[in-house]
Amino acid sequence: MQLHAAHGYLLSRFLTPYYNRRTDEYGGSTENRARVVVEICRDVKEAVGPDYPVLAKINCDDFMDEGLTFEECKHICRMLEAAGLSAVEISGGSARSRPNEGAIRKVTADTESYFKKYAVELAEKLKIPVICVGGHRNIGKLTDVVNETKFEYFSLCRPFICEPDLINRWASGDTAPAKCISCTKCFGVPTQCIFNEQNQAQ
Repeated sequence: MQLHAAHGYLLSRFLTPYYNRRTDEYGGSTENRARVVVEICRDVKEAVGPDYPVLAKINCDDFMDEGLTFEECKHICRMLEAAGLSAVEISGGSARSRPNEGAIRKVTADTESYFKKYAVELAEKLKIPVICVGGHRNIGKLTDVVNETKFEYFSLCRPFICEPDLINRWASGDTAPAKCISCTKCFGVPTQCIFNEQNQAQ
């Protein structure tokens, strides 16, 4: 299972100084703002046992004034690792992010894997796996990243909304890039894609 602590959702807002103005043990310092996420992680691990994977998605940076910084992200990831987290996925930004920063940015051939630099640095500091996300559309570029880094895992979202069978297509030898054009029309609506008629019909 994955704890979603990114993109401005509830747990992300605990981590972000802009939103978290609490004056109790769940606000103020980085440790306090991360407390609820750490407690949830620890309690879930105790409930499911050591062999069940518990992941977290967290922003490397909120890309906004008074937002979570990468230095804080690194500290929080170390706290979550100590609490028993199995792996961490590094994303970034939210609806309040500065233009063309964060998870909803446009993707070009030159900007694929746009959170890689943050994930690379974090992977050097953690013992648990770091999952790389950020505009992946091309199996060749993913292969290059595997060969250049310590990453064992990647995360994709919008390409699977457009092409649920994408991995099987690539595995069959058709290595053309994902059909997703990063138009972001699938954001904030029931999950569908303009290229996927079957999903639209449902």
